[in-house]
Amino acid sequence: MFVNQGNTLRVISIHDISNELDAKELESWQKLIRVLTHEIMNSITPITSLSETLLKYYVPSGKRVGESSDDKATDNKATGSKPVDETTIANTVKGLEVIKERGVGLVRFVESYRKLTRLSKPVLKPVVLKDLFTHLLLLLENEPDFHRIRFNLDIEPPDMGIEADEAQLSQLFINLIKNAMQAVESYEKSRGKHRSGLFPRQYTVHPQVYSVSTPCWCL
Repeated sequence: MFVNQGNTLRVISIHDISNELDAKELESWQKLIRVLTHEIMNSITPITSLSETLLKYYVPSGKRVGESSDDKATDNKATGSKPVDETTIANTVKGLEVIKERGVGLVRFVESYRKLTRLSKPVLKPVVLKDLFTHLLLLLENEPDFHRIRFNLDIEPPDMGIEADEAQLSQLFINLIKNAMQAVESYEKSRGKHRSGLFPRQYTVHPQVYSVSTPCWCL
């Protein structure tokens, strides 16, 4: 805006920014796809590993336990398989429960992205931390890279419970543990120290991550 010979003039310049908008939209979609891929793979990979472990209980050598051959019934000693006992059944039930929980949690996560790409409102309920981490360890301990990290569980008191959305909290710690496995090439070569956990802060509980000596809060 300027004044010329007593007249106030306003200059308006119009530019076509459709290309810039298209580029920003493409960038947003690429970011969304990266986030979805990361989150989904962090749950799918351990579910697959746990499923393979459970399958080996019943198909240890490519032949189903108790399956008969053409000549005679398959001998457990000959095939190297173990009989299906109560412990095996109990482990199978636990594994299937974990797979179901992560499947439900993953469905909820994907559904939340269908609603304006925002996390759904947390469904708060009592969560026993020991049970939560026991399920997470059962889910992740069969991962090929799990041996690269050291996982110490220290809950005091042992029966500590919190009000939280169990599915979202599980996804958070799955991501932390998976990120640790991906970041460390081998435990022997690792120089940094990482610590994660739930710690009280101003009457609430927050996930906390330590990397080397610098604390970082993850909300």
